Amino acid sequence: MLFIACVNYTNLATAQSLGRSREVGMRKTMGASQRQLLTQFLVESLVIAAIAMVVAIAALELIIPLFNNAASKSLTLDYLRTLPWLVLTTLLVGLLAGVYPAWLITRANPIDALRDSAGKGKKGARMRSVMIGAQFAISAFMLAIVSIGFMQNEKVKDASYEFPRSEIYTMGRLSVEGIQGRLETLKYELEALPNVSMVAYSSQVPYEQNNSQSSVSLKPGDEAGQINLHTMDMSPDYFETYDTPLLAGRGFDRAIAQDLFEEDADSINVVINELAVQNLQFGTPSEALNKRFYRLDDDGNATEYIVIGVVPTQNIVGLFNEVKPWMFFNDPEGFRVGSIRITGGNIMDTVETIENAWDRVIPEYPMQGRFLDETFDDVYNILKFMNMALAGFAFIALALASVGLFGLAAFMATQRTKEIGMRKVLGASTTQIARLLVWQFSTPVLWALAVALPAAYFATTTYLNFFAERIDSPIPVLIVAGALAVTLAWSTVAGHAIRIARSNPIVALRYE
Repeated sequence: MLFIACVNYTNLATAQSLGRSREVGMRKTMGASQRQLLTQFLVESLVIAAIAMVVAIAALELIIPLFNNAASKSLTLDYLRTLPWLVLTTLLVGLLAGVYPAWLITRANPIDALRDSAGKGKKGARMRSVMIGAQFAISAFMLAIVSIGFMQNEKVKDASYEFPRSEIYTMGRLSVEGIQGRLETLKYELEALPNVSMVAYSSQVPYEQNNSQSSVSLKPGDEAGQINLHTMDMSPDYFETYDTPLLAGRGFDRAIAQDLFEEDADSINVVINELAVQNLQFGTPSEALNKRFYRLDDDGNATEYIVIGVVPTQNIVGLFNEVKPWMFFNDPEGFRVGSIRITGGNIMDTVETIENAWDRVIPEYPMQGRFLDETFDDVYNILKFMNMALAGFAFIALALASVGLFGLAAFMATQRTKEIGMRKVLGASTTQIARLLVWQFSTPVLWALAVALPAAYFATTTYLNFFAERIDSPIPVLIVAGALAVTLAWSTVAGHAIRIARSNPIVALRYE
């Protein structure tokens, strides 16, 4: 953003300073040195940067209270600590933005300056094109990143509905010793409520960023052949509560003793997902049933796990995490969160009856309840707000680039007034002249896209690799973003070009 603003100022200041070439020529004729003229133009640039900094600080003072209210923060500006950085930023921006136009206008000898030839020639035009192109390259890059980020966020949001997150109300802090012993009673009370279809307990719920893992192998004590499986403790009702189908076998059964996890047991029944089947090289889900694998504890004792069921591979951790291999246990001691499936009825009334049931069973502990949507939003909102902030920056960057392009178009049209008049006298139509001017300013935009879009492709590809569920291809979105940038450039200069092209050639050719 700051770089684009500096380039924009440099471009406009260059165009403005070239209009002061006769002033510079007269000053040089009267004895002014190049150093004095450089100092004059740099001081002007520093003054403008200082005024801009004052306006920026005033804007911050107005915006920060609004931000604190919206985000429930207490952000303040410590001017004593930030003043050196503010002064340094003002100096750097003023000098970097003003040094090129100052050097360009003061390097000309007095004769060329008085002839007003400082801004003419291919070298100056090439430099201005490079600066315009750099502005639009960065702007188009940011616009492409924003577009891909928005599309990917929508993909993440759509993929999250593989779990019924809008129908799940969760209860936290179930691992407290005073609550653990009353979970079955709580389940009975909750499932008796209207609009509550099922209650399940687990060590985590979807979208929580928990990564409990266990190293297992196909042979006892085979440390070289170990693979990591993510683990989750759950009650037998969990899969049904979350609409997770079984691809093969069965889920946990309270009537089967071996389905219950025991710390000292030699053999335990587990359910695994399809990715775990692949990693363990068990073949198909049906072929994985009754297969065995092992975990070696710290004392060297091997625990045997027997596969009784296989479920589909789901992105349980969600969002920007890759899908992972999972194995599931029925271990009541690991339950720390409850999932209540709500079907129909008034949501708020149902939540109130759930809280009342909790108070009846566990009156000494306040209930910590929230919908699964909120758990998802905890992390998703970070992605969404980052993209919104970047979108705001991209909009301002495009606006700055457009302002710079419009200013330069106005300057260049003024420089070519007589050329345009002569073309019209020789028979050029308004459309031909407007097309000529538009194409002249489209050239730096087009080569800027040739740089920005490949860079955006590699950047977005790297970004998309963080997600398990990603959009099919960023290329169509990048093409649309590039077309939007070109359209914006054309619309910026088209109106001005048409107005210049329709001017009376007699006025253009008239002596000053």
